Amino acid sequence: MTIKVDTRVPAELHPNNIQALDGYTEEDAQYIAPALHAFELAYESIGKVHTAREAAKRNPEWNEAKQTIETQAFAERSEKNVLTKFDSAHAQLSKSIRAIDKQLSEPIETRASDSLASEIRAHIKGLKSDGERINFIRQAIMSGDHMTVSSALGAPAYLSGIGSDMKETLTRMYHEQSSPAAAKRLKVMQGAATLLETRGIMVVKEMQRAVGKSLAEVNQLRAAKNAAEASFSMPQV
Repeated sequence: MTIKVDTRVPAELHPNNIQALDGYTEEDAQYIAPALHAFELAYESIGKVHTAREAAKRNPEWNEAKQTIETQAFAERSEKNVLTKFDSAHAQLSKSIRAIDKQLSEPIETRASDSLASEIRAHIKGLKSDGERINFIRQAIMSGDHMTVSSALGAPAYLSGIGSDMKETLTRMYHEQSSPAAAKRLKVMQGAATLLETRGIMVVKEMQRAVGKSLAEVNQLRAAKNAAEASFSMPQV
């Protein structure tokens, strides 16, 4: 769905921001669709509040206060729908992100015989420094030497002379190298989730800007309206 540019709404809320995420391709569309639809709703809803405000001015029965109160009511309903959509999209993305993150962090099973795996780990442990050991395993990852990688990372870290934290880091590197599509998808989904997190507050600000009055001013008008209407109440017998 193509959303036309509305100069009344900030470009930061246009759904194109989702499609402009680093690494995004059409293949990722189905995975970040909730975020895209949330931004589409936000962009169009804010534009409609601007339109409603202008339409209210053309109602001959409404003074400025009435125009503002009605526009605010419409903005509040629209804002609730948008923020609900943002929360739902973020929850869906977070669930998918956790699943992929778990996939890319799973323990590695050794692919070598016990004796060969032991020799490989002994060789790695015998290298002069942590840096050499880490570089050796990293090179095995990059070259697709799964036997070496699984021997080193498919056993307790100390058997290869590396720390447990480094083992986790190298395991993650291995999975990302072995499953580049999943790693890329994760990056795009994380970017979409971040946009939902950081631009939700902008939705609130822009909804109020579209009304044309601050919420405090609107509440004063509402209070005055309620007080005036209370004067017309019939006494209770």
